[in-house]
Amino acid sequence: MHILQEEFPKKKDWSEEELEALYFSAFAFYQKQDYEQAEFLFKQLCLVAPLQEPFWRGFAGSLQMQSKWKESLHAWSVVALLQEEDASCHFHAAECLFSLEDYKEASKALLLAEKRASSSELSCKIQQLKALLVGTKP
Repeated sequence: MHILQEEFPKKKDWSEEELEALYFSAFAFYQKQDYEQAEFLFKQLCLVAPLQEPFWRGFAGSLQMQSKWKESLHAWSVVALLQEEDASCHFHAAECLFSLEDYKEASKALLLAEKRASSSELSCKIQQLKALLVGTKP
């Protein structure tokens, strides 16, 4: 099953104001930890504006917070395509891969995150996950 399915009313042109209002609604649901509703709205935003990185980021995060690791991983890969130099999408992909027990691929994603990391906070999180990965090796 594809991670995106059409569920919104079909409409050809969404105004910037409508997309912004939907985004803020989705973000509000995310902040209230209503990840299922946030997922639904972010998914719809991805359908109507598929090249908008913040929509994919919200979708990926909503999926990840619901432990939908594989679906989230796909969405994080779209974020990586849209925002190539962003380290956080690689870090979150590594988290998903770690949860899926794919430690080899998680290590690769962490290396990409490490190369792109510009904040000390993210660098610290990367090092913490790398330490966990070391503990998984036989």
